[in-house]
Amino acid sequence: MAVAVKTSPGARSSGTSGGLVVYSFVGVVYLLATLAIVFKGLPELWWRAWESMGGGQATVVGSAILAILELLAAAALLWGGARLLGRSAIPGVRAGVFVGFVGLLAVLALTRWAGRWCEDYVYTSHTLEAQTGAILTAVIGGLLLAGWVYAFTRPGFQRLILKFEEGGWFQATTYKGNQGRMVRRGTIIGILLLVGAGIYSLLHGGTLRRGPADWALTIPFTGKVAVEKMGDARDFVRDPAYVPASAKTEVLVKWVGDDPKLAVDHRVSVEQFEAAVNAALDRATRNADDRLAKAKEKRREEENKAKPDVGMTDRLDKEIARWTRELDSLANTKKQVEEAAAKGDVVDYLYALDKALVAEFEAVVPRADQADFEMTTPHAGFHADIRRRLHD
Repeated sequence: MAVAVKTSPGARSSGTSGGLVVYSFVGVVYLLATLAIVFKGLPELWWRAWESMGGGQATVVGSAILAILELLAAAALLWGGARLLGRSAIPGVRAGVFVGFVGLLAVLALTRWAGRWCEDYVYTSHTLEAQTGAILTAVIGGLLLAGWVYAFTRPGFQRLILKFEEGGWFQATTYKGNQGRMVRRGTIIGILLLVGAGIYSLLHGGTLRRGPADWALTIPFTGKVAVEKMGDARDFVRDPAYVPASAKTEVLVKWVGDDPKLAVDHRVSVEQFEAAVNAALDRATRNADDRLAKAKEKRREEENKAKPDVGMTDRLDKEIARWTRELDSLANTKKQVEEAAAKGDVVDYLYALDKALVAEFEAVVPRADQADFEMTTPHAGFHADIRRRLHD
């Protein structure tokens, strides 16, 4: 009885070729370039263009458009790579690109693990210097990469790659496609259900919310973390002996106010943040000046009337006192943040800004148990219970 056997189109030779190694490496480089363009280059260019178009705080719309652009760019680049590869590619090159890329990821993961190990010795047990740990991590990564390249170029490993591709894993053609169709469809549905249930469990249980916003592998000894609540680590973060000012070069924006150039959860340089704060203070000062001038003008008009309205005069006096206090507060805040900026450490700058904001809040919303509440300068006028809740 004769048995029909069909091999994959890529299985045309059981031997190996030096071209397999070269084309596989070129394919890995092309795949890395594709990932860099889609996940690094395109988002940076897009957000710059989005901000220049006045998108500002509409980050949800911008992110949705970016996701579509990333899908289109990835599809175009992968299609271009397939066209460059052609139908008459060297046998094994598809599997070679896949295996080479997975091996490179394994090398990066192992190097990152070694880097974490070295960082622990540097920053936790203090048995190594930071420079020594970085050099040791680089040496380990270089040895792992050299070992992987050596193994990949061995004839025996190339024969394994050929056998891997001959299994039909990297071809779109099928043999007797009608057989097992329902089984394949059922398997796909089962996988989708499992993935969907897993995603639902992660979202419903809050597992993803407890982690970082983005999953990323940081380069050892170059990682950065956004400190949102210092707690008892404030002195450690402010101490230049542990965290020098040169290591604190960015600020994570959590609230943008009315500045269209900023976006929530975007990192900006310290210089950009200080410029944004100064611009906000200038805008608030101009607004307070205008309000004070209008209130004084209305007060003069009320005085010139034959029968001035006592209630209106009293309200205008309170408004004049309010905006005068506001201008004094803004001038004091600007002086404090300028003095903190001169120190050169962004933590001192943020601490001074935070103190100024708290002082302004307490001036507008005095504490509920403040004895001379009614004698303070004009405030928001909240009830004692509301003031207590706001302070809590």
